[in-house]
Amino acid sequence: MRQQEFENLYQAKWLAFKEQCELLEKREPLSSEIDFSANYREVCHNLALAQQRGFSPGLVASLEKLAARGHQQLYKNRQSIFGRIIRFITQGFPRLIRQNASLFWLCTAICYLPAFIVFLIIWADPDMAYSFLGTDTASNLESMYNPSHERITENRDIDSDFQMFGFYLWNNISVDLRTFAGGMVAGIGSLFILLLNAVLLGAASGHMLNMGYEDTFFTFVIAHGAPELTGMVVSAMAGLKIGWGMIAPGNYSRKDALLIRSKEGVRLLFGAVFLTALAAPIEAFWSSIGTIEPNVKYTVGAICWVLVFAYLFLAGRKGVQDGSE
Repeated sequence: MRQQEFENLYQAKWLAFKEQCELLEKREPLSSEIDFSANYREVCHNLALAQQRGFSPGLVASLEKLAARGHQQLYKNRQSIFGRIIRFITQGFPRLIRQNASLFWLCTAICYLPAFIVFLIIWADPDMAYSFLGTDTASNLESMYNPSHERITENRDIDSDFQMFGFYLWNNISVDLRTFAGGMVAGIGSLFILLLNAVLLGAASGHMLNMGYEDTFFTFVIAHGAPELTGMVVSAMAGLKIGWGMIAPGNYSRKDALLIRSKEGVRLLFGAVFLTALAAPIEAFWSSIGTIEPNVKYTVGAICWVLVFAYLFLAGRKGVQDGSE
């Protein structure tokens, strides 16, 4: 790429970043949808390209000055690691979801539409449950959610709850990590794991409904399912970010595109881990209580779903986006 083409391609972004620096220098807030840290990284990448390709000293100097201004604003109020984590959870992560809203809704559809279709198939033909789940898995579900099962009629002791909390925490996070790692295969692995879990969810739901165990099943999964399933969707987003960087690098080399997409993918993965980690205590200490009335469980579950989506689409809309998360 020649210098003139390079400037034409990125000039508008440089001007926009300069305006963002000027606003921050005046201590004025940026729009909540602006990811200043990502814009700063792109300017640094442009600077590296300009130096590598031997573009004019004037262009290199102007990019160096712009990168320096961005660096000063990005790191002038560096927070502790704990503070940065809190800022990411409360502001950075929900903003990142909104910036990738199209991908979020696509992955959500890939998760829930197949689950709903499988649910309808099994509802119409109960014998199909054994084709989707297998005999052993179907039998285990029948035993676990039978209203006469001791999990339903008796509450676990606190030691068992803590043991299950550890199990749920590890299991939930490992699913996120596998889904994210699947993105290395051009995103196909992430899609496969997401679809597989969707099919299992739909099959289990349809089978429990046909067995007459809907209350014991749905009251167990509805509350912790909100952060857990949403975390799984977000981990698929993270994997697809990497896969897309490999398939469609755009104006970057495949290596540079993969590096840029991986950074955003890792941030999405951190958010997914937060959500699924949040699901573990709910599943261990609330969902497992079988003696609570179903109406109460359904109400709490509905509140959990509302809170998760309110968090993703409302949190972090105020304040300066200085990239410190």
